[in-house]
Amino acid sequence: MTRMATNSLAAIGAGLVLLCFGVGDASAMKAHERDGWMFGVGIGYGESKITTGSSVGNFTTDWQDGACPQLRFGRMLGRHLMVSVDQKGWLDEQGFGTSKVRVGIQNVTAALTVFPGNPESVVGGLYIQGGVGFANARLTVFQNSFIGGGPDSLDDGEHRDEGGVGVTLGGGYEFRLSSALAAGIDVSANFQQIDSAIFEKTWFFPAVLSLNWYF
Repeated sequence: MTRMATNSLAAIGAGLVLLCFGVGDASAMKAHERDGWMFGVGIGYGESKITTGSSVGNFTTDWQDGACPQLRFGRMLGRHLMVSVDQKGWLDEQGFGTSKVRVGIQNVTAALTVFPGNPESVVGGLYIQGGVGFANARLTVFQNSFIGGGPDSLDDGEHRDEGGVGVTLGGGYEFRLSSALAAGIDVSANFQQIDSAIFEKTWFFPAVLSLNWYF
């Protein structure tokens, strides 16, 4: 992992720690009340390794840094189990001469989340999760719209989407802010098997700060 990636992941963790201390001891001792529906949103940072398909040379990239958005919508089944639909993604953009290339990959999975600890205790914030579903990978290429054009002259870009099977496995910890709201950190390993012309398979590893609402 690059130094920039390491520093960024450390900053995410430090931000979560500061948030946790900022809400005070009373919030820290709130029970992890999970009932009904849940919606979560997050943003973070991670690295990806991509193996390309035959149309682009069948090579494997180095680890690349990128932004990692995340969404989750779930339903609790008791106090220790949740079923959900999860979106976990990775995005990076780089310039090559007069062109710019953007790669965005995401898994949309049907997932199970287990909260193994006692909801009345500190370990009640721990969870592990796994899911399987649809993988999407998009390559977008932007070109200068005229010779000698500046950064504002790039066109709208041409993109190619390819799909396959996506798998995710991870876990994290929620810190209770109120009876309905929790902040947390989520880490996961995500794999995509696509077997197409541009993308063959990918790995990406996000570390994400999240806000989760239970209602």
